[in-house]
Amino acid sequence: MEHNKVTKLVFVLVAILLVQIDLANTALTMKQFEKTLEVFRNACLPKSGAAVEAVDALKKGVFPDDDKSLKCYVYCVIEMGGVLSRKKEVIDAKMETQARVILPPELQEFALKGWENCRTVPKQYKDHCDRIYYTVKCTYNTDPSKFTFA
Repeated sequence: MEHNKVTKLVFVLVAILLVQIDLANTALTMKQFEKTLEVFRNACLPKSGAAVEAVDALKKGVFPDDDKSLKCYVYCVIEMGGVLSRKKEVIDAKMETQARVILPPELQEFALKGWENCRTVPKQYKDHCDRIYYTVKCTYNTDPSKFTFA
């Protein structure tokens, strides 16, 4: 399947998951969030070429500096979260909105605090994969016990 078709299919699947949200409670449940992460992971692993072991190690705080495929995997996941501009930069307002919609309540404050602590990190890097990867790494360091990733 072509990359564009896969991307469109993933966005449709994410949209379907988001439609299933109880409108009285706009955040995803942890179970819905985990399903969304699976969709992101299944789309971004082949697109980035990252090793499954390296992706799994992110949850343990292992962020190697020399793995370009892993960095672009992280970029892909964040891109699918809908918080990036066409210039491949994080949009503050979208980050806050998506944190409240996509993340379960128990992760929202962690994510928002992480973004607040790490919002200057992207300015230190020219490459879009590096910008997002090191921002996510910084967020992990905000509170490793709450960190989760696709």
